[in-house]
Amino acid sequence: MRWKKIAWPALAMCVCLLGAGCAPEQGDADRPDAVTEAEPQAEETPLESGMASGSGVEGVATIGPTCPKEEVGAECPTQPFQTELTIREAASGEVAATVNSGADGTFRVDLEPGSYVIEGPAPRLDMEPTARPIEFTVEPGTYVQVELRFDSGIR
Repeated sequence: MRWKKIAWPALAMCVCLLGAGCAPEQGDADRPDAVTEAEPQAEETPLESGMASGSGVEGVATIGPTCPKEEVGAECPTQPFQTELTIREAASGEVAATVNSGADGTFRVDLEPGSYVIEGPAPRLDMEPTARPIEFTVEPGTYVQVELRFDSGIR
């Protein structure tokens, strides 16, 4: 009984392979059952979608202070901050995009020309880093540079 469970699928596979053959021959493309390569689909370019070519916002998210006690003359530079950022349309408040800054704190988002606000996540706890939202305007064909500075809460 056990050999029947194995034999039938194997037999079906052999019949299928023998009956179907391999890739279609030249001239078989007009057959309805012929396997052909898919035609590459044209991708919509930013200009076709109404978005200005090469416009948006780019920048860096930083966090500081990073030292428990800052002393005069001692270096305590801000550090890159990896976090989720939300970009909203300034007039409506609707979310236009979300992006995660990289380990180096950098981010880049393509946007249509207009006015926007970029912000970090809303703190869920009292001690989570916060940043003031930054309003900016995107002009056609340009990327606005911003630095979103998060306060670590370390004093």
